[in-house]
Amino acid sequence: MKAGLVAMYSTATLLPLAAVAWGLMWVTDRLYESGLGLVAAPIRIVVLLLQFGVLFDCFGVLLGIAVFVFALFAAASQGRDAYSDGRPSIAGYLRLLLLPVAMGIAGAVVALFHNFLGFNEHGLGLVSVGFGAVVWGLQMGSVFVLLIWVAIAPVFLWKRQRIASASGRS
Repeated sequence: MKAGLVAMYSTATLLPLAAVAWGLMWVTDRLYESGLGLVAAPIRIVVLLLQFGVLFDCFGVLLGIAVFVFALFAAASQGRDAYSDGRPSIAGYLRLLLLPVAMGIAGAVVALFHNFLGFNEHGLGLVSVGFGAVVWGLQMGSVFVLLIWVAIAPVFLWKRQRIASASGRS
């Protein structure tokens, strides 16, 4: 559950900054149409900087989610429950299955937001590239997370059994 919330929260942090960039671009378009290009030009520079900010934030979100996923599966491969320091639980491992679902939902939300505002059509190509990378990363990542989850299940169960039998002998 916690892993899914991290994926969804991280992705949601991208939306406000991108919306501000879109809004400022809309304002500058109206200023240019009104003949106020001298006022619009500095705002366009700010929009360009915001686009780079969104692009780097997109890659930061993907990197952060990847590091979080790696930590969760590293704990599972060692037979530990990532949510507690106690004996590893099957329920804790099954909760990891919610992660690819949450990643898929987060990817769909970003795709809808991206398609609704049409960043590329409004001159915000860097935002569009960043969001495309996030959507691709979340959707492909959810497939890879599911495959890793299946592949690591025997290791988790074997280590869990070994820990249980070692604590039973003590």
